[in-house]
Amino acid sequence: FMATGFKFGDTRETALSGTIARAAGENVGLYAYEQGSLSSTLGNYTFVILNDSKFEIKPAPITVRVNENQRKTFGQADPLFTYTIEGLQRGEQQSQVMSGRLTRQAGEAIGLYPIAQGTLAPRNNYSIETFVPADFEISSGTITGLSLPSRTFIYDGTAKALEVQGNIPEDAVITYTNNNKVSVGLYQVTARIDFGSNYD
Repeated sequence: FMATGFKFGDTRETALSGTIARAAGENVGLYAYEQGSLSSTLGNYTFVILNDSKFEIKPAPITVRVNENQRKTFGQADPLFTYTIEGLQRGEQQSQVMSGRLTRQAGEAIGLYPIAQGTLAPRNNYSIETFVPADFEISSGTITGLSLPSRTFIYDGTAKALEVQGNIPEDAVITYTNNNKVSVGLYQVTARIDFGSNYD
């Protein structure tokens, strides 16, 4: 600080001791300066603090890093995308300083989709200096609950066939091998079910 108004050759060094202070607070903002411990060494002076300038606390810079290896199986709902933060101050947790959510590129087919910042934002005391994205993976789904049960038929001169049982979508393509037999015998029938590229 600067001080003016000294008399009889007094100077800051000879007439003053102590330090000035500021208004209390640790959140981002402007804080007025106060007299603090500043005093007149011999009691010859009183003080007026001119607050034309303020003490400023700026937002702390943080890095948001999207966690890798986030995924789902085709047909499932998206999970809540996760991330970690570097640069938090004063023992704060990320749940205390962040609001909003990450989002990802639209799409439901098998593949990789970039995870973006979305509405994720820090509260007043922080600013995102670096955002490190990652990909979200949709992997092929697995179909369960299907069966090809054995059956016994009585010969009547017409072709007999087995059919896959279960919850089969209309667009599924089923290819049978060794089916539709007429003659008496024991036949091993196989079925290949194609649900498209999004399923195994």
